[in-house]
Amino acid sequence: MSLEHLDTLVAFATVMLAMSLIITTLTQMVSAFLGLRGTNLRWGLKALIENIYPDAKTHAHDIAEAVLRHPLISDSSMSVIRQKVPMLRRWQLANHVTVGEFVHILDKMAGQTGAGDLKTAMQKLAAQAQLPSAAGVADEFQFWFETAMSRTAQRFSLHMRVWTIVFAVVLCLALHLDSLQLYTQLSSDAQLRAGLVTASSALTEKAQQQVPADADQKAAVERLAKRASEIKSTLDQTSLQLVPTPYPAPWYEPYGNRRHLLGVFFTIALLCLGAPFWFNVLKSVSSLKPLLASKQEDAGGAHS
Repeated sequence: MSLEHLDTLVAFATVMLAMSLIITTLTQMVSAFLGLRGTNLRWGLKALIENIYPDAKTHAHDIAEAVLRHPLISDSSMSVIRQKVPMLRRWQLANHVTVGEFVHILDKMAGQTGAGDLKTAMQKLAAQAQLPSAAGVADEFQFWFETAMSRTAQRFSLHMRVWTIVFAVVLCLALHLDSLQLYTQLSSDAQLRAGLVTASSALTEKAQQQVPADADQKAAVERLAKRASEIKSTLDQTSLQLVPTPYPAPWYEPYGNRRHLLGVFFTIALLCLGAPFWFNVLKSVSSLKPLLASKQEDAGGAHS
């Protein structure tokens, strides 16, 4: 393999990583805007309540939501706006709760709730969750709590995977991102290839940066939007043209070419592998460059 071929692979992996990072950022923005962490956690607590105390099934959703909206663990800022916009009420749901927090908040709410079936359900749950000595949480309850949280994490991951696929399909179809054509272009365009090789280090650093979790979903969306803009700015510094110019009218006209359609579907499949996959590929391929350059220098010196 020559350095030119290796640079082509590096450039291709750079584009895939950049697009994967944009898709990941968009997916995280949807998660923050829709409050997916909070809603999935509510689902997990509801399932836990129904399993521990089946008689509370009719109240399980209300209890889980009340716990996650408790001021001690939820984000209650901008509450007036969120009450007026039902979907934004999801933003008040806590993203995380420990077993100790859940038990103590449940016990506290049971004492503050008026007489009725809901109060009885809370008292029964609190009684099963706490040890007789009130020294901690019952082992059985903790086991089921951890099981429910594990299932919640799996459900959240599935939702994120679905959104990743959705954005991969939408972006690839809209941008006519044909990986077969892209690889051919990178093989023949030395300037574009060099620009992407240069940008690879910046994108690798960007991929390693963790976007801090923010309790305020609005701030989280703004932070993620800024991250997506920075990634696009890095790509703009190369001569890569993501948006076709002129843009096809109608947009679907190029898909009459089966090879182009196949290339776009292939790109969708590659992007669905995710940013961590392309980060590792880019690091692995880039690490081969010094070794290959050294071998070529040795070979050139031997021939001379």
